[in-house]
Amino acid sequence: MENIGISLGWRCGAVESAINILNLRITKKQGYKTCPFDIGVFNYIGVCKCLEDNFKNFTNPSYLTLKKAPKMKQHLGDNQNDDEYFIFNTYYNFVFNHESPGHGNLYKSENWEFGPDHFIKNNFEKFIERYDNRIANFRNYLNSGHHINFVLLRYNDIPCKLETILNTHYPTLNYNIHVLIKHSSESLNLTRTNTAEGLNNFEKTYLAYMNIQENEYPEEYARFNKEIDTNMFDTSNSRIILK
Repeated sequence: MENIGISLGWRCGAVESAINILNLRITKKQGYKTCPFDIGVFNYIGVCKCLEDNFKNFTNPSYLTLKKAPKMKQHLGDNQNDDEYFIFNTYYNFVFNHESPGHGNLYKSENWEFGPDHFIKNNFEKFIERYDNRIANFRNYLNSGHHINFVLLRYNDIPCKLETILNTHYPTLNYNIHVLIKHSSESLNLTRTNTAEGLNNFEKTYLAYMNIQENEYPEEYARFNKEIDTNMFDTSNSRIILK
């Protein structure tokens, strides 16, 4: 049985971890087909909602908009411009920075046919096409009969709700959830301070940007304020693997 590594967010670093740290996933050049949570910024609440309703509104243009990017220079240095606008899904509160106009000049390096506006042109036509394909890849992997290694980046808690949803909607799925709670050197290098505190502040800023407010979802913010304690994981649950 083949092992397939699939990211469930919270950001692109989960893919890097799956490939470079955990060795759970082949690369695109080796035949991997990109899935919906590989590239972008995805909050845990939205991921659970998305899996629960089977991606119902992931590419629904009624919930796609451009949202002014968060001011991140205090956290990221010069890695992001404050005048950027991101493609934003208002139903799941997901950020698609890699398809957004002008982000990192990807339209040049990836030769987008319609320039910076490639993925927003004609009411997000090319964005919808890209992500419908990625959702199909995700479903095909989960229905393939192979063992699935989900990778959840920086979720400093037990992802019980996620596990319940997977068990309910994919009762025959053979899987593990690899929960990365440590800051990788690559993640720390994203920040201006190269510290765990700086990275936590970066992550919390993005949570607020994705409409995950502390007064409404205190448990999401509490995760960043507690000690990383391996004892909080129930080792009897063999599906969840702490990294």
